[in-house]
Amino acid sequence: MSVELVALHGLNNSPEVWSGVADTMCTADLRWHRPLLPALDRVESIAAHLLDALPGRFSLAGFSFGGYVALAMLEAAPDRIDRFVLVCSASRADPEAAREHRRKAIASLEAGGVDAHRALVAAQAPLTMHPSRVGDPALLAIRDRMVATYGPQRLVAHLRASIERPDRTRVLAGWPGPRHLVAAADDRVVTAALMAGVAADAPGATMTTVPDSGHLLPIERPAALAAALDAWLADG
Repeated sequence: MSVELVALHGLNNSPEVWSGVADTMCTADLRWHRPLLPALDRVESIAAHLLDALPGRFSLAGFSFGGYVALAMLEAAPDRIDRFVLVCSASRADPEAAREHRRKAIASLEAGGVDAHRALVAAQAPLTMHPSRVGDPALLAIRDRMVATYGPQRLVAHLRASIERPDRTRVLAGWPGPRHLVAAADDRVVTAALMAGVAADAPGATMTTVPDSGHLLPIERPAALAAALDAWLADG
């Protein structure tokens, strides 16, 4: 029997963010579903759109913004999900400082379009990657391809969705299925300490911390993330 794995990408990503992970996973009969998240401005709307198109039951992995969507899916259709994992993501709502930062980014993108989008992504590189990889040409090429696919309009919609999302810690805590969190030790966007706090708020959840990686864990250390996901799928 095949394992249906739905994997959701983050902001300024495309489904390509999972390619290196998919290439190195060992789980037998694994069927990947890696949708491009639609440019809708509510995580609940994105969740509903995806649920209409996905298999009846599946395991669900959400990376960064994809984790916010995954949590909305978990709340909307808990009986359709076999296993749940957050990768460099959290169940808590944005604090007001983060919301204001997102609002400023929206204003810049609406005024500057594609050029503003590229400038924003370039400026965020030191925040989103491990210091040893900020100038890595292979990673930058992947990032640039993903950003071109993603586009500024999608980013505006997803920033608005991030601002409006509620705290779903109770959803993660109350769901009885296997829950796992994968953090990157050097993540400055969603810190390992924040994820440890989320795990502590969800009794029974487990957590893996991958060393030597920034926020873009799926492309920085795909083999390590693949190993964590293989273990998550094999457990129980």
